[in-house]
Amino acid sequence: MYGTAAHNPKENTVNARKPSKPWRLVLSTAGGPVYTTHRSKPAAYRTVDEEKQQVANGSSRVTRIAVDEWDIDGQRWRRYENAWDKNTTTQEPPR
Repeated sequence: MYGTAAHNPKENTVNARKPSKPWRLVLSTAGGPVYTTHRSKPAAYRTVDEEKQQVANGSSRVTRIAVDEWDIDGQRWRRYENAWDKNTTTQEPPR
């Protein structure tokens, strides 16, 4: 390396920020995924329960629900949980 200045790895980093809605649902449908974002984990799971109820009522075509969380370090969405799958018979009924 040329020059006398030491390399500081922090100089090239971007300030990692958490989005205002760090929770995301991935609702799988025949037409492709639908994404919704939420401010908190409880809010995301309330929406999971609501969507499962809509599927039970026949008013939603969602077949699978996954929950993602924003990874501050990686600056990307990370899968938190596969919350529900219509084709799995061992799932609990909608609340």
